[in-house]
Amino acid sequence: MFESINNSFSWAGFAVILIAILATGFVYFRLVNPRLSRLNYQGGQERYNLHLVDRLVAVLLGLAILICFILINPAWHSLIVLFLLLIFYETLLNFATGSTLIVEAKLREGLEVEIGESQGVLKSLKWTGLTVSEGSKSEFLPYRKVFRDGVSVVQGNIPQIVTLRCRWNNEMETQQAQTLLQGKLFSFPFVINGTKPSYLVGEKEIKVSVALTNSDYISSLS
Repeated sequence: MFESINNSFSWAGFAVILIAILATGFVYFRLVNPRLSRLNYQGGQERYNLHLVDRLVAVLLGLAILICFILINPAWHSLIVLFLLLIFYETLLNFATGSTLIVEAKLREGLEVEIGESQGVLKSLKWTGLTVSEGSKSEFLPYRKVFRDGVSVVQGNIPQIVTLRCRWNNEMETQQAQTLLQGKLFSFPFVINGTKPSYLVGEKEIKVSVALTNSDYISSLS
């Protein structure tokens, strides 16, 4: 049986499938994911947990690669995969624990959390751990440690106050420029509900301060 499978699936076929899978991952994480991140917010409120979608996509792509690799030579490649699983057991366990914590604790960037003796703003959710920031200090905590120590939300969304300086060189009137800027901010999905940008209007320049849940995509306003 192994011989018939081996003869029907070659390294050339695996290479083609691998390229297709890697291309799919590139398209999703580089092109689709940033757009989903923007669409995921409405008035600063997260509509669904995009981190779980990312993890599901990564798991499906990874499983597809492993299955295709095993089919080339089921007997030997199964042993190789088993060996790799043992080596990366801790990493995989952190990945699985993180998926559970993200759902049960409803973790997301911008929350003020307390984890054991650490307290600060949840800066980022990584594949195997999270980063908590307190002032200028950041600390990376693996998900297994977070699970052991326990996590509690001290405060909801901590807004990121961003100040923009907008200038223009053409003949556009100041009022027209401010109206254009207000329109862009009105449709920007990361502005927190109930907050209003403050404007300081000068000659050929407008300074605006705005409260955001995520400032990663602020360059899209330009």
